[in-house]
Order: sequence, then C-alpha cells, then structure tokens
Amino acid sequence: AGHFQLSADKSMLDFAETFGLTVFVYTLGLYVGPNFFGLLRHEQAANLWSLGVIVIGTVMALGLCLVLPVSLPDMVGILCGATTNTPALGAAQQALEAAGQPSGGAALGCAVTYPLGVVGVILAMILIRKLLVKPADFEPRISMEEDNTYVAQFVVINPP
Repeated sequence: AGHFQLSADKSMLDFAETFGLTVFVYTLGLYVGPNFFGLLRHEQAANLWSLGVIVIGTVMALGLCLVLPVSLPDMVGILCGATTNTPALGAAQQALEAAGQPSGGAALGCAVTYPLGVVGVILAMILIRKLLVKPADFEPRISMEEDNTYVAQFVVINPP
C-alpha cells in the first residue's frame, strides 16, 4: 500500500494490530481451550519439560542480549519469532511500551526469525527421526487379520 502512496492513521494501525491479535488468540482458545486443563493434569512430565525449555530459551535470549550487540526489543522479537509465538510478541510489545522502550524492533525481529522457527522445527523432527527412530518402529504391531480398516463411499439422496 505504501508503494501507491497510501497511508493509515496511527490509531487505526494500532487498532488493527490489536484486533488481529485478539481474533488470533480467541480462535486459538476455541480450538485448544476444551482440553487445556485436562492436559495439564494428565501430562505433567511433558508440561515440566515444556516449562524447562521455555525458561532455558528465555534465559539464553537475555544472556545473549548482554553479550551480543542486540537491543532488548530486538532480542525479544527474535525469541518470539523463533518460537513462533505471536501472542508473546503482543505481550512483549505492550511490556516494552509500558517500560518506555521502543517496541518496533520486536516486530521486525519476530518477522525475520518466524520462518526460521517453522523450518527449524521441521528439520529437528527429520533429524530426530533419522537418529532415534529404528526401522522396526515402522513395522505393524498387529496382524493383518485384526485390521478392520476399510474404505467406503456413500451416496446420500434426499427422496422427493
């Protein structure tokens, strides 16, 4: 739109950003919400591992922020993009603005690292499969006589 010399009011841009993030989080909540608390109760080991990964990633990002010449807003955006966590980016931008720091670098860092976060997970899964999965894991564990799977086609006709 900028190429055609079109621009929007800053308050409209802020509204559109907040509205889009709200719709995204709401839709995600509708999808994940019904099973959320049940999974917290039954998958405690996996939840602790997940929490550990989040804490280690955050500590590493803050540590790299101290060592490398990367500003805090940029590093927060890089962390949110690398973990493909859009709601965290929205929360980080609000926290940065409340602290009086510019939050523009967070969105740019997220935009740069988001594709790498998606591709990195895919490559990690391929690597884990190559290193940890044995060919015997792909063999069927039940005999074919017990397999009751079939393909069917149904035609539904509404009689007059």
